[in-house]
Amino acid sequence: MFLLEITFIKSKAEVEPYLEAHAAWGEQRFIAGDFLMAGAKWDEKGGVVITKGMSEEQLSSLLADDPFVQASVANYRITGFNCRFAQPELSVLMEL
Repeated sequence: MFLLEITFIKSKAEVEPYLEAHAAWGEQRFIAGDFLMAGAKWDEKGGVVITKGMSEEQLSSLLADDPFVQASVANYRITGFNCRFAQPELSVLMEL
């Protein structure tokens, strides 16, 4: 699994034209089962995503298609981790 932290590196005005395309891209990642959870940061300067398990190469390929990346308006901080503990209602995450 990966924890992805998205940080905007351009102004809100420069990011805004890509929000809709980024949301559509993210929705496709959910439909494909690649993303498990996602949401905006409270400070509105980026977002956070938790992915299912995949190779770093697969993840790099997915992120290269993100409109934010293509427009160079955001960076990703990528942290790989193994889910060892989860609340009972989230225990399925330990299998992904």
